[in-house]
Parts: sequence; structure tokens; C-alpha cells
Amino acid sequence: QYGAVQKHFWLCMPPLPLCSSRFPLYKSMVSRSRSMIISSASSLTTTSLTSSMLDPIASTFLDISGNKNSRSNETSTSFSVSDSSNLQSFDVLETRSKNEEEIEKGEEEEFFSAKQGEMLAALQERRTEDAWRVYEFLMRKTSLDKKNAKIKITGTGYSVCFSRLVSQLSYAGTPSSLSKAQKVVASLQRRAMVDLLDCNCLGLLAMATAKAGAARYSASVLRLMLKLGHSPHVKAWSAVVSKLGKNKEDASLALSIFDEICSLVTEEEAQKKFSQSYSHSQGSDESSLKSSTCSMRPDTGAFNAVLNACANANLVEKADQIFSDLSKFDLKPDVLTFNIL
Repeated sequence: QYGAVQKHFWLCMPPLPLCSSRFPLYKSMVSRSRSMIISSASSLTTTSLTSSMLDPIASTFLDISGNKNSRSNETSTSFSVSDSSNLQSFDVLETRSKNEEEIEKGEEEEFFSAKQGEMLAALQERRTEDAWRVYEFLMRKTSLDKKNAKIKITGTGYSVCFSRLVSQLSYAGTPSSLSKAQKVVASLQRRAMVDLLDCNCLGLLAMATAKAGAARYSASVLRLMLKLGHSPHVKAWSAVVSKLGKNKEDASLALSIFDEICSLVTEEEAQKKFSQSYSHSQGSDESSLKSSTCSMRPDTGAFNAVLNACANANLVEKADQIFSDLSKFDLKPDVLTFNIL
């Protein structure tokens, strides 16, 4: 028994500086070895042993005659004191590590805040390329993990920076700038932070990509806007429908976008009418009831775009149905409408 105690004592009791709170497994191993030593020593005190069975170290734990003497009491007292001091040292090290983590977190927040200010200043001065380089640097420093990324990049400041960056890149309209704008959207989608982009920048991106010939990508941007709960402006989504309608293979996609947006507007207006009638019966103010789809409401130009798609795809019955829906939105056909028919 004493051999086991001696083995655990000398092999499992490391010096104090090694027992850091950064090694929880090491700390638990030391705690278990201490408990084994105390339990084994207590069992040895009730056993009568001879001096030939013990070495000088054993006399520090118990007396040869089996009775506790003053030296064993001093040793047990010093052991308990050292044990409590070690535990206090563990607490101090653990507190120190927590303080270090808080300091590192504060430094990271200050760093990202400074980069955010640098990016916003570059955008305000129309230095789009400098803002793009700051954005790339932030993305390299940001983890792809959603939890870690949300800790570092979130809030109104980053929403303004990213939205303005996409808007300026889309307004430039060059192939390289549009490619960079697409990279921003894709990168934020992978990090589940695409909600930082506002409706205006996504609408500009949809119009710019449609004008550049990437009609299917612009349609995917519109789908993303609807998924995020944004209401794309009629000028944006009608431009996409017009570009899709020029190609016979993309006519069905143009019709699906048109039907989806019209159904959303119809549902919103029906809900608004119900709310107005209810508020009128209750005597409340109706001025506060505003539709969120006013800017998305189709106009005559949007109907002409989708009618042109039907003409290119030889969809006569669908065109007749869409023409009859003009009255549902209180719209009147113009000269271009009749020319398409």
C-alpha cells in the first residue's frame, strides 16, 4: 500500500507552476492523486507496521508504533496548508486567464471598430477600391463559423458599410465591380449575415446585373430580397422581368417572378383594407396604416415587360389573362401595350 502511495505522490504531484488553469485535465489528475494519498495514508495509520517495512519518508505520515506523534501532526497540518495554498493558486491562475481573455476580446472589438471606421471613411470619399481592400481584410479575419462571426461583425455600422459598398460597386457597372459586389453577397450568405444588406443595395445590384446581361443572377437577387422580407422597387424588378422576357428560355422565370410579386401586393392591399375598416369601426387613426409594398406595386411598364415575355414565348392565353389584370391594379394600357398585343 505504501509503495502505491509513494508512486502516486512522486509521479503525479507536479510543481506548482505547471498546475495552470489552462490544463484542466492536468488539474483533475493532481486532485485525484491527492485524494488517493490522503485515503491511503489514513488506512495506514490503523495498521501496525515494523520499522523494516518503512523508509524515513513513511515516518512523516505515521508513527512506527501506530500512534500519531507530534511530527505526523505537523506533517498532516503542513500538507493541508499546502493543499489549500495550491487550490488558492489554481483560483488565482484561473482568474488571471479570464482577465486575459477579456482583455483580448476588448482589443479585438477595438480593432474591428477601427477598421469599420476606416471602411466608412473610404466609402464617403468615394474611394471604393480602398473600402474593398478593408472589406477583404475583415473577411480574412472573420471566422466562417456563424457564432464567432456574429460576435465580431454585427450591428448598424457594418450594415451601412456593406450596403454602401455593394451600392457603389453596382453603380459603377463594370464587370470587375459587379464581380466584387457578387462576392460580397456570396460571402455574407456563407456567414449567415446577408441580412446586413439593405433593400436599396440589393435592388441596385439586381438592376445592374440585369443590364449587364446576367438576368438569371438578377432573378436570384430578387428571390433573396423577397426571402429577407424586402420589397424590391417596381423599377428594379420590372427591369429584371424585361431582361428575362427577351429570351424565350427565361420567359417562364419572368412570369413566375411577376406572379409572385403581384400576389404579395394583392395580399398586402387586402390586409390593409381590412385593417382600415377595422380601425374605422374602432374610431382609431388610419394615417398610421401604411403598406410596405407601395414601392413594389406594378405599373404599366411592368405589365408591358411581362406581356413582351409572353409574346416572345408565344403564350397567348397567358398574355390575355395578364392584360385583364390591369384593371385590378387600377392601371390603363398605353400605346406600347397594344403594340405588344
